Amino acid sequence: MKSIIYIGMAVHKNTYSLCAIFNSTGEILGQAKCEANIKNVLRFIESVKEKSGIGEDTKILAGYEARCLGFSLYHDLNFHDIPCVSLAPSTMHGSVKNKKIKNDKMDAFNIATNLMHNSYKAVHVVKPKTLQNQFR
Repeated sequence: MKSIIYIGMAVHKNTYSLCAIFNSTGEILGQAKCEANIKNVLRFIESVKEKSGIGEDTKILAGYEARCLGFSLYHDLNFHDIPCVSLAPSTMHGSVKNKKIKNDKMDAFNIATNLMHNSYKAVHVVKPKTLQNQFR
């Protein structure tokens, strides 16, 4: 079994809430709330990898709910060779507890858990150049 760290992200205009889960143990490797900036997400990922002592061959998969903010985070992460998916909110599995207690920390955990269990459908994200060509 490959080692994978799943990064769930609750994304807002000004802040991101992040949660990292290790696939083989289900252990939460880290949680953070930060300013909405790709550099902060990259720092979080590096910090989680360092703290956990997990090898360089460990894969990362990041994800966040598709929302009105678009897909710039998706493109930024892919540019930095971090695979990312945009999850369709209506397809994600959620516990009753998550529906009663709604906050960014729980949302990030729920997204990471859905990534780990593959219990979602991904939204198709158009590449920026393809999108530009549609309007020419």
